[in-house]
Amino acid sequence: MPRLTRLELVLFLTVLFVFAYFHQGGGWNQNSRFAEVRAMVEEGRFAIDNFLVYQRDPATDDLVRLPLDHAEYDFDGQRHALCWVDGAWKFFPISGRPTAEGTVEEPMHTLCASGDVAYVPHTGHFHPNKPPGTSFLALPAYFAIFHVERALGISPDHWWTMNLNAWLTTILSVGLLSALGCVLFFRLACDFAGGAKMPALLATFAFAFGTTFFPFGTLLFDHNLTAVLLLASFYFLRPSSPHPVLAGFCAGCAVVTNYVAGGAVIALGLYALLAPRPVHWRRAVLFSLGGLLPALLLGWYHT
Repeated sequence: MPRLTRLELVLFLTVLFVFAYFHQGGGWNQNSRFAEVRAMVEEGRFAIDNFLVYQRDPATDDLVRLPLDHAEYDFDGQRHALCWVDGAWKFFPISGRPTAEGTVEEPMHTLCASGDVAYVPHTGHFHPNKPPGTSFLALPAYFAIFHVERALGISPDHWWTMNLNAWLTTILSVGLLSALGCVLFFRLACDFAGGAKMPALLATFAFAFGTTFFPFGTLLFDHNLTAVLLLASFYFLRPSSPHPVLAGFCAGCAVVTNYVAGGAVIALGLYALLAPRPVHWRRAVLFSLGGLLPALLLGWYHT
């Protein structure tokens, strides 16, 4: 990939600044993913049981995490069981087993940091009900943040630190890749405009700030990441500068981020095979090989 020109650098920094300024955090979707990022970095596992239920410690202003054991936890000597709730406000223990005598049943949606989760009965663990790609892409940022803060003696469970970390993690994952995606969009627009930069730049600003790409660039969501990865895959398949292995890798990562991207990946595979004609079997095979590593990663995650 060619180095950024001065105009592209200004475009990248402008988009990154705007997306960082309008950060949106604290929703169920973001919280479940951030919980998984924390679990991977701090505990080395995917289950988010220890990052769902919090109580405030009035002495330190920290948020005390309450570990879950088969959707149940202990607090102040009392056993609590998380429950699904129906429209009639009837409680159903998430664990699927009857609660012991003296156990307090609690509605999950009012108590937990996120309700966008899935419970696995045979393991007793919670996981985000999302594809893992967003969490994987946010992992390097939080890994660096967490270890710097640990060296400085900063608690990651303090409410201010947790909000700051969620913001920084979003900026350094979704924000960065969204800004990079705008640069790729600009380059492709220049190609389609015959090298004319002004219409390409206007189209890029319309894409960045006039579509849903803008709000999703401020959230720890998968939407922009998937879009950018698919855009990058198309970019690396251009006949003028083909990199089919890299294109396949980006396409595979898009599927790891959002399974619905599989349809677009099929279209990209056909493009690699058929455009421009004649048929390019070698390019299609290299494209497929590029997606092998993301496919293995996804398979490992689900084992």
